[in-house]
Amino acid sequence: MLLLATTALEKIKDVPPMFWVKVAVALVGFIVAVIVIQKVWHMNKLALALIIFVVGGILSFSWVYKRNEPAFMTWLIEPIANSGFFPTEGGSELRNINEDGTKAKKAPVPAPAKK
Repeated sequence: MLLLATTALEKIKDVPPMFWVKVAVALVGFIVAVIVIQKVWHMNKLALALIIFVVGGILSFSWVYKRNEPAFMTWLIEPIANSGFFPTEGGSELRNINEDGTKAKKAPVPAPAKK
């Protein structure tokens, strides 16, 4: 039995320290999540709904503007971003592209009239 214990300790010594840091962070994150969920459970439901609405709105507008949504949300964000209603980060470049893929030329600006 002592032989098995020493080999297990030797195996633990071979595990990189970064693994133990990740385990500790995950454990602390889980404990914090449980505490936050308990606090939210006793919170005013109207205030909770307002917070969720504001955070969700900011997150979804950011996804539409920057197009950095997670891959599983692309089916929902793609039509919204391409509708032209909401601004996008590359929107001006996309509007200046012809149907054949070439960049559209800007109309020349007329010179101001002399008095």
